[in-house]
Amino acid sequence: MGIETEAVFAHHYTPATLDGLKDQLAQRLDAAPFYDAYRGLLAAFEMDAALTVFEQSRNDPWTWHTSRDSALSHLDPGHVVEIWQNEQDSLYLRGPCQFRLRIMPHCVIEPGPRWRNFLTDPPIQHIFRDHWSRLAAALGSPGAVYLPDSSYPISAASDMIYDGCSWDEFAARLHTTYGPPATTLGQVMTDYDGNHWFCDTFSKVESLQ
Repeated sequence: MGIETEAVFAHHYTPATLDGLKDQLAQRLDAAPFYDAYRGLLAAFEMDAALTVFEQSRNDPWTWHTSRDSALSHLDPGHVVEIWQNEQDSLYLRGPCQFRLRIMPHCVIEPGPRWRNFLTDPPIQHIFRDHWSRLAAALGSPGAVYLPDSSYPISAASDMIYDGCSWDEFAARLHTTYGPPATTLGQVMTDYDGNHWFCDTFSKVESLQ
């Protein structure tokens, strides 16, 4: 597998209120813009098999799952805490357009495109930044932090989230450990040593080369 982008968001739900996140996303996160844009990208590259699977997922409902692929009809607060305390398990929300969100105690992680593609391809940047701006708004997150999910030193920073730190704490620790965020996505690629990250506040959803 290649190195993928991880987008990290804040959420403000507790184990007792977390089940409401499913309805919140169903009501507030419009998947249509992402569907139209990403479908066009897959079609342009003639990725027929991926396109078929993607089209079939368009109207999938939001559902809870664990990393063991067990579907959960509802969330019990005690079970949520057990999952978060179990290093061998994780809690996910799956939704339309193959959206798959990993739900941690204070943060949400969504995987994105290949890291290098995200850094260098303006159309891919726009498609995902537009989607992630909508996701941040639905979650009430002040922004999103982007970093690679593996292979580079900074990818280990995700362990902070699994340990229960908040989004603000995560960004602060990244700053302390790896330096300030890049000023553009292009800088991440230009100065690439595996330790750069980017904090997106979505002031303008356009390519940040």
